[in-house]
Amino acid sequence: MVVVGSRVFLIALLFAGLVAAGVAAQQSETSSAQSTQKGSTKKESSPAKKKPSSTTRKKTAAKKRHVTPIRVQRVRRAFVASASLKPMARQLLQDRTPAAYAGVEKYARAHPDEAGSLAWLVAGYARVLDRQYAQAIEPLKNARTHAGELGDYVDYYLATAYAGAADPPHAAAALAEFQTKYPDSLLARDAMVVYAGALVSTGQEKEAITLLEANRTPTRADLELTLGRAYSAAGQPVRAAQTLRHIYYSMPLATEAAEAELLLKPLASIPGVPPVTFQEQKMRAEVLAQARRFSEAIIEYRTLVRQAPPEETAAMQVALASVLYHGGRTYETHQVLAQLPPMSGEPDAQRLYLLLEMERPDTGRVEQTLSSLRGSYPQSPWFEESLYSAANMYLLRPDYEHAAALYGEIAQRFPAGKYAASAHWKSAWLTFRLGRNDQARKMFEEQVEAYPSSNQVVPALYWRGRIAEGERDYGRARAYYQKIAERFRHYSMRTRRAHGCARCRDPRIPSPIRCSITSPRCGHPGA
Repeated sequence: MVVVGSRVFLIALLFAGLVAAGVAAQQSETSSAQSTQKGSTKKESSPAKKKPSSTTRKKTAAKKRHVTPIRVQRVRRAFVASASLKPMARQLLQDRTPAAYAGVEKYARAHPDEAGSLAWLVAGYARVLDRQYAQAIEPLKNARTHAGELGDYVDYYLATAYAGAADPPHAAAALAEFQTKYPDSLLARDAMVVYAGALVSTGQEKEAITLLEANRTPTRADLELTLGRAYSAAGQPVRAAQTLRHIYYSMPLATEAAEAELLLKPLASIPGVPPVTFQEQKMRAEVLAQARRFSEAIIEYRTLVRQAPPEETAAMQVALASVLYHGGRTYETHQVLAQLPPMSGEPDAQRLYLLLEMERPDTGRVEQTLSSLRGSYPQSPWFEESLYSAANMYLLRPDYEHAAALYGEIAQRFPAGKYAASAHWKSAWLTFRLGRNDQARKMFEEQVEAYPSSNQVVPALYWRGRIAEGERDYGRARAYYQKIAERFRHYSMRTRRAHGCARCRDPRIPSPIRCSITSPRCGHPGA
């Protein structure tokens, strides 16, 4: 069952829609009045124009039917009257207590106009949220009377209520003309899914398949699930299995994946339906691992280890160890790693990375593992990950000497890697912290030249200016600060640190005396 929005979202959307409609209608009314005035003035002085054709008149009428004065007045009345409904509606959508339902329904009965229809819509939507579909039908039917701007919401949720109450014929009837009546509705695709589901339930599988196949882009799990059900009901198990597997194996994070799994079980034993492939299972496991749903990923990788072809076994064993480690099951990770046979290539590099992660308290073993990676897999991305992990470990100890060396090695070995810019910056900063200004000066300049689009350009320029300032090279320091002010004017920095000389940055000097970095010369000695 598709339910769009959250409890607070709908009420905010409804009132925002009324405000927008009111403003648009007012503007259209004003524009229409102005046009009428101009038209009457021109009519006196200009010759008669050719009478428009019937087609043109129909198009013009279609464009103007939304801005009639009567419609403007309706929207205004609905908005003014519904102002008192807002707090009651918010309370109902948040709490959904019997008293809250009674209050909104009482308001709806007292307002037999647009505001009352809005109240009935809120009451029906709340019932849908509570899965009280049978009770939602009556208020949503009442909301249809003066739905106005919110007709698409009323029809959609009414069909949802019918579908939830096991009344697919009425659900299909409620949405049969939805696309024609509301071609620009935000609920168009959601309504189509509910409509197709109702068609399947009423034995019109072919119509549902035709409708859904024409609207599969962009991919949506709810649409794919309904399409899979339609193929299954139409006696096309191969297409049904293909569609449902697409949900279960490539979109395991979707809520529809669990229902897809249930629908797939009876299809597996039907002749002609191909078995699940190893690559499909691997895709599901990888998506779960990337989403950090490690408990589910562990189950999938255990199955993959048993079913993997010989050339994939090692990679699946290491992948299992990885999800066990990231899932907090360190003991089992040690067991899996200890049982691994001799291997080579990227699986072995990943194995060494996992060993390093678990050896972090022991710097001796960390260095030993780094040496193995350095000698066997110097270009592996797992070596890059290991270097970055070890550098962070030393940084936190703190052991700036080792951390700076490892960060520098990352920037040197992997200049185009994902950690290159940040690693080079950390190496430069730690070098500066260690008092090696000559080396730090060069590294700050390299940061700007090698990684001009990185987030560390501004701090590199700033600290390069600070080094120049410490060396009494005030002209160069001012040039670096000036560059920051010109090119990175939105970068936040303490004002007193952005001034061009030590005396300007001294907070003890009153602010009127301190100069700005945009001044050509501050007047202080040496500046």
